[in-house]
Amino acid sequence: LIVFPLVCWALSRVSGRRRLDAALGVVGAAICAVPLVIVMAPDTAYYGTHVRVGEFLLGAALGVAWSSGVPEVGSRARGWLGAAGAAGLLSLVVVMATVDPQSSWVYRGGMGLMAVPVLAVIAAVVQDSGPAPRVLSLRPLCALGRAAFSIYVIHWPIYQAVEAVLDQASRNVVVVVELSVSLFVGFVCYRLIERPLMPDSRSAVGQRWRRR
Repeated sequence: LIVFPLVCWALSRVSGRRRLDAALGVVGAAICAVPLVIVMAPDTAYYGTHVRVGEFLLGAALGVAWSSGVPEVGSRARGWLGAAGAAGLLSLVVVMATVDPQSSWVYRGGMGLMAVPVLAVIAAVVQDSGPAPRVLSLRPLCALGRAAFSIYVIHWPIYQAVEAVLDQASRNVVVVVELSVSLFVGFVCYRLIERPLMPDSRSAVGQRWRRR
């Protein structure tokens, strides 16, 4: 994944964006389907780059397709795109709220399948079509999105520590504590570490770091 952007750039120079877009989409879909036909341990299906890279490739296919600018679509197509984005967003919320992470279908192609509603949401947001862009523009969700990387980076060690300390507590209590602590620490890390290092930051820390 580290060299993936360079590979895409090199291939686009050789084959052109359209062929590269088609190739990424086909290969991404094929890799996402691998767990459907090959049984593997849940850890491998979750952490294995050779399995999860299909989701990245599908996203890259959309990015390459629109790399020269977002295409203009007619009102009818915008309506369908808005509906797809709304359905995608709703399905993602339902899955996150109801699906047991230990369910076998999750590791038998389910995670790859989730790339489809994600792409629908992204396309609807980019085209500003339907309710998905309006929902995701709510201030709390925007704040969560800005701090998402810091929250993601910090959540795993926090989860491990909380589960070790509250090993006798109910699962609901553990989940609430994990989420609360992860969000709090993640937002603090974003404000004190990530945000000052961004290119548009005027903080003294960020300016000193960029001069190095």
